[in-house]
Amino acid sequence: MLSFNVAAISALVPSVASEFKTDPFTAGRMLWFYLIPYGVAALLYGPLTRSRDPRSLLLFCMSFLSFANVLGGLAENMNQIFFARVLAGLSGAGVIPVALILIAKTTPDSERGKRVGFFFSSTFVASLVGVFLSGFIGWRWIFFIPAVAGIVSFLILYVFFPPLLLKKRRF
Repeated sequence: MLSFNVAAISALVPSVASEFKTDPFTAGRMLWFYLIPYGVAALLYGPLTRSRDPRSLLLFCMSFLSFANVLGGLAENMNQIFFARVLAGLSGAGVIPVALILIAKTTPDSERGKRVGFFFSSTFVASLVGVFLSGFIGWRWIFFIPAVAGIVSFLILYVFFPPLLLKKRRF
């Protein structure tokens, strides 16, 4: 969901600029309106898993990221897209580190490498699919597809993965 969205958004700059009658440079800011909050927030999620259940954090990040993508898909101007991208950056920053922490905490040592490999392979494939589809479908769907994928992933994680009862430490 995250990789699909990040890769595909780069290819959408001309479409979004055309739709909102702005120049590509201005529309291109939707990339850094995502990346700057992502970079700042990424520093917080790892330490947060010391005092919070990683599963709950991932559920929060995925639901908030889905919400941000819905907002982006429904945007009526560039400022709304920028706002949605800031929210996506803040929540998306937790997806990869917290998912890796969950893999580490729930997987036997002998299987961990396979699961991490599968995780990163799937993110690579999602990036390719996102870029490919951005050439064929309307730009709004590049926001809606990861929103739906996030909701499905949220439900799978919620139903099939129990909360981790870890020893809580200070942030």
